[in-house]
Amino acid sequence: MYANSLFCSAFGLLIHLSLGSASGEWSYTNNDTKPEKWAENFPHCDGIMQSPVHIVTSDTKLDLNLKPITIQLNGTNLEQQTYTVANNGHSVQVTFPDNLWRVSLHGEAEGDFCAKQLHFHWGSDSSNGSEHIIDGKQYSLEAHLVNYNCKMYRTYSEASTSPFGLAVLGFWGQHMSTVLATVTMLNATGGLETILGNVKTQTSVNITAFNLTDLLSLVNPASYYRYAGSLTTPPCTPNVIWTIFTKVVPVSSEQLNLLRSLNFPSTESRTSMENNFRPVQMVSSAKSPLPRTIYRSASRVFLTNSFLIVICCLIRPFW
Repeated sequence: MYANSLFCSAFGLLIHLSLGSASGEWSYTNNDTKPEKWAENFPHCDGIMQSPVHIVTSDTKLDLNLKPITIQLNGTNLEQQTYTVANNGHSVQVTFPDNLWRVSLHGEAEGDFCAKQLHFHWGSDSSNGSEHIIDGKQYSLEAHLVNYNCKMYRTYSEASTSPFGLAVLGFWGQHMSTVLATVTMLNATGGLETILGNVKTQTSVNITAFNLTDLLSLVNPASYYRYAGSLTTPPCTPNVIWTIFTKVVPVSSEQLNLLRSLNFPSTESRTSMENNFRPVQMVSSAKSPLPRTIYRSASRVFLTNSFLIVICCLIRPFW
């Protein structure tokens, strides 16, 4: 209920915004085009509802209407499909065929969103890398599954500049020195690490399609945070429904080092691709006419209530 009213109000503002395209160079490392300078060429980056944010759990609000996230194959033989893996100059990105995967934010049998691409953000060491922070903690990696509203809009390009256009699923990853490869994030993406060495700067390779539900199976699809935000890269369009899963997925040292072995393009001041994350933005900025709230699903509350019921049953004989 809280979230529904917030999205209606917040995204209603976008109707009155000019979402015209901005252009220009941007980077993570160059003094003239680093994140603090993005707004000079991309005005939305200094606007309302920006992402990522610092999630303070004590400030979040419970929304009982938040349902488990679902991902479904859209009636296609997955074995006949391929994905494109590219070093786009800012991250490694896996792009999916149009309308192959349907994503539901509300538990419906058929989702309103189509999966477009998956990309990653990571740091120079294991103490940083994620874009979203929780209670002061920054994780080693964050994966973003980017989806567009394919019921409202015909193409990703149209949805990316329109109200209610995008929904991003965020997966936190944390370095573990000893971990089984089968439970790591990159293993769930079709063994992506096996081909990263072949992905040169601003080039791409094709891989056999992997099952996106394998990635979702690493987290609890019913336990997450939800808020209205923006793209975390230019043009920073504020039309994104964010879902950040609470469960943190392991990442091995070898996998993180493979990501760090990728290179930025020559236009960046650094060669090694690392620290490709945007600093956190204010949850509610002075420019926003509405306060922004981060909601949490009920999954953890149910666990807590179950625990309390057990405790009450145990102590009742002593009443």
